[in-house]
Amino acid sequence: MGQISQFQVATLKLTAWYLAILMTVSISFSMIIYQVAAHELDRPLPVEAQQLRRFERIEGFRDARNLLAVEGKRAVVFNLFIMNIATVALGAGASYIFARRTLHPIEEAMESQSRFVSDASHELRTPLAVMRAENEIALRERTPTTKSLIKVLDSNLEELDRLQQLTDRLLALSSQQPVDLVNFPIQDVVYEAVARHEMAANKRNITLHTVIEDVRVVGDSDTFCDIVSILIDNAIKYSPAETTVTITSQVSGRKVRISVADEGGGVSDEDKGRIFDRFYRGDKSRTKQQVEGHGLGLALAQRLCEINHAHLSVGDNTPHGAVFALEIDKS
Repeated sequence: MGQISQFQVATLKLTAWYLAILMTVSISFSMIIYQVAAHELDRPLPVEAQQLRRFERIEGFRDARNLLAVEGKRAVVFNLFIMNIATVALGAGASYIFARRTLHPIEEAMESQSRFVSDASHELRTPLAVMRAENEIALRERTPTTKSLIKVLDSNLEELDRLQQLTDRLLALSSQQPVDLVNFPIQDVVYEAVARHEMAANKRNITLHTVIEDVRVVGDSDTFCDIVSILIDNAIKYSPAETTVTITSQVSGRKVRISVADEGGGVSDEDKGRIFDRFYRGDKSRTKQQVEGHGLGLALAQRLCEINHAHLSVGDNTPHGAVFALEIDKS
């Protein structure tokens, strides 16, 4: 049985429990209403009703009164039956809706976890398969040379580096703990993040143009630096050679906006809704070149933004490219 069908079964079971509770209450109140109504219908005439009590001595009056009481009880039972049928019909629908709303967050979490495990397994399998194939080819050689063995080892080390980067980011996504938020100047932190990627930018003749105001914000400087670093790394990966990545800041009221803009292929409207998901990569909408990575950088940046009480968004750069904007509280 698939996972979706399991939640359907769970929804029906929870609906049945809700409906059972509702019917128990409804039937209990119906019995109380019937007892009260029957007591009123069977109650003898009060002593004060002298004129009415004279009719009790008339032949057939008491039988007629008892007949009216019986018919009244039947009417009460019929009305209560109709009321309970309506309660079952309306309660079943309402119970199903409430059951779906109750289980929907759990279902989404389970589906997300299932996709995460599947995607992580796929990403882990790729470098392992490459290393296995290369090692098997090397073992088939009857007289392997030192050069060929060194080449295999170098390739294995590259794949191990990718595995380490993947596992480090997976751990970072799952184990980030709340941090103490303090006041710190963003200028030094942003320039530190830019310095991390100068070598990678120079290799592709990409210019990192940085204009940051000297302003203080509220957050954690280390994780804030990691966010900006991820955005710059992402911009460099998706930028054509000999272009410019622009990092700027803008103060608006109590917010400071850090923008990282590239001159690549941009992000399609379809990808914008999912670009911060784990393992999601909208390569086709951004560039036709082969881009290394696992699709975890922006997801990690989004997680770090939550820790810093910041907001991360993506938009279109002018005339072309993408711009990622980080908004954080000003101190």
